Amino acid sequence: MANPLYGQNKADGSIGWLKNSGSVKDHGTLAGGLTLTAYDMVNAVAHTCDPAAARAITTATAALIVTAIKAKASDSKCNDGDTFQMCFINGGTAGADESCTMTAGTGVTVVGNAEVENLDTASDAISSGSSLWAVQVTDSTSGSEAVSIIRLA
Repeated sequence: MANPLYGQNKADGSIGWLKNSGSVKDHGTLAGGLTLTAYDMVNAVAHTCDPAAARAITTATAALIVTAIKAKASDSKCNDGDTFQMCFINGGTAGADESCTMTAGTGVTVVGNAEVENLDTASDAISSGSSLWAVQVTDSTSGSEAVSIIRLA
């Protein structure tokens, strides 16, 4: 039986969560936009950067994400509905205009608020500077891969 919160039992074919086992990927200070690699998206539990100004954070393509999931899966498969979570932390200077906007790579759909503001603790403009995303495969068919990246928090 599959546990929908912690993992998929591939034997019963139920959809579940894939687990990231990597550490935090620090992308440093950005001179321009950032493109996340599929490997880092699937394997790093969180991504952080100092955007230095408003920046676009582009996801890998759906095809590359599906390939990275296959590489990580014990059975080398990726099924429709396979999902993993990813955190993105904006480490920009508090109070400065250093927002990060999650931008979709080819075949990817961003669902929810795509902008991750930097940390701001002012009572009238609070922002945690972090975001939580579910990345779900909606079509794993070779040549027509599709993925949704859904803002959870």
